[in-house]
Amino acid sequence: MTMTWSLLSLAAACWIYGAHPAGRIAPNDTDDADMHAEKSVRITRLLPVIGVASLIGFLLLGEISTIISVVIATATAGYLLDNLRRSRRDKEIDNATQTVLGHDVADIRAGALIGPAFARAAGELPASAPAEVTDALAAVVTHTRRGGTGYDVLDRQAALRPLARLWKLSDTHGIPVATLLEQAKDRLQRRQAHRSSTAASLQGPQATAGILACLPVVGILMGMSMGADPLGLLLGGGLGGILLVSGTTLIAGGVLISRWIIERASA
Repeated sequence: MTMTWSLLSLAAACWIYGAHPAGRIAPNDTDDADMHAEKSVRITRLLPVIGVASLIGFLLLGEISTIISVVIATATAGYLLDNLRRSRRDKEIDNATQTVLGHDVADIRAGALIGPAFARAAGELPASAPAEVTDALAAVVTHTRRGGTGYDVLDRQAALRPLARLWKLSDTHGIPVATLLEQAKDRLQRRQAHRSSTAASLQGPQATAGILACLPVVGILMGMSMGADPLGLLLGGGLGGILLVSGTTLIAGGVLISRWIIERASA
């Protein structure tokens, strides 16, 4: 029974991961659509890991309760790692966007047109800049040199979509684009300052959440040092298996909820 469940989980994970290419194309009509598509891709990437963890759990341990706990722990760890990677990527994109805006505002106020200003800003970005920004700017340079409108290209990249709207607004209504771009740069700086101050103030709660998540492991080690066999109970199925699954679920839920609270506070 447990082997059948494990193999079916692995097969389902691989099948979903290899979905039709049309399901992996992120729509670019709205920001919400982009966020929904990106979230779906992140969740889908976890499915093969969960399936492999289920199979390994069966081969090594053989209990259904242990397999479920391994799946929950693996999915939670994968989500947290992906969330951390995404946060770092967003910060890098914001930094690169600030650099672009700074060069654009200076060049435009000096008399340059917005297209050449973006072209010069693309050349000033460091090699470590995110590919989302560098590729979009390179496409803008190519498009404007051919006589096209650069904001159409920027609008395809969700991270740079606000700049595309400002550019289009300036072209449509004749508003000085330098003023709009400078205001966007100020907003980015304020948002980063808020995130930095919030992250510093939340270091204590984050440490507390990490300690609380590790307390069950400490309790198991204490029980083993006193001569008890908590692992044998938890991995042996029955009541121990119920306790294992319940405890793993509660720990994972607590970690995810604390992470969600911290993210809301930093937004």
